[in-house]
Amino acid sequence: MKNKQLIFAIIGIIILIVGAFIYFATKPGRSVVEEPVVSSDVPEVKVVEGVGYIKIVNGAFKPTDIKIKAGQTAFWTNEDSVAHSIISDSGTELSSSSLDKGFSYAHAFTAKGTYNYHCQQHPDMKGRIVVE
Repeated sequence: MKNKQLIFAIIGIIILIVGAFIYFATKPGRSVVEEPVVSSDVPEVKVVEGVGYIKIVNGAFKPTDIKIKAGQTAFWTNEDSVAHSIISDSGTELSSSSLDKGFSYAHAFTAKGTYNYHCQQHPDMKGRIVVE
């Protein structure tokens, strides 16, 4: 008789624990998010007078072409997952090191002209700075 009471007590405790677990797991106001959370690791770029900004994203310079005035600075920021560089098509005006994601390169243009450049690692990536 005592064994039956002990077995019923253990079964009762197990049912109570399982019931509490189910109750708290499905409690109203508690939900499981099944949709992926989309966030951007890319900070917003603020436009500053006298500066040209170029993003490196998805294997491209964006924008491809910019116009600035002599004495102004162009900034390239790599937002891509692979390393890139900024190299002049001719001459040595532009010559960055390899830029990993999140790194930037800046160059102040003192002379008017058109400066064509590319990525050394990805020669199909091209851009142009027109200095007026």
